[in-house]
Amino acid sequence: MSDDISEALALANAERDAAEAEIDRLRSLIEWRPIKTAEKTPGNRILCFGEDTIFEAECDSDDGERYWCSIGGIMPTHWMPLPDPPNAQDSGR
Repeated sequence: MSDDISEALALANAERDAAEAEIDRLRSLIEWRPIKTAEKTPGNRILCFGEDTIFEAECDSDDGERYWCSIGGIMPTHWMPLPDPPNAQDSGR
């Protein structure tokens, strides 16, 4: 094999490995996580799952105790971060 072909193959393999690592990183961002791993900072909003329902919850605080507050009082079992809101420039206006 010529040096040019060997270099091209090495570059292609490195690019493939980098792409696979990025795919794994992105997949980890959209996986449901146990609710006990969510950061309980007052005002923190997350996407939740519980009782076969997907909903948004916000961390609230009462007398120093922090808890997840959601419409309907469903207790979350899992969570994932909410995406950033759309940029005004991306809204098509």
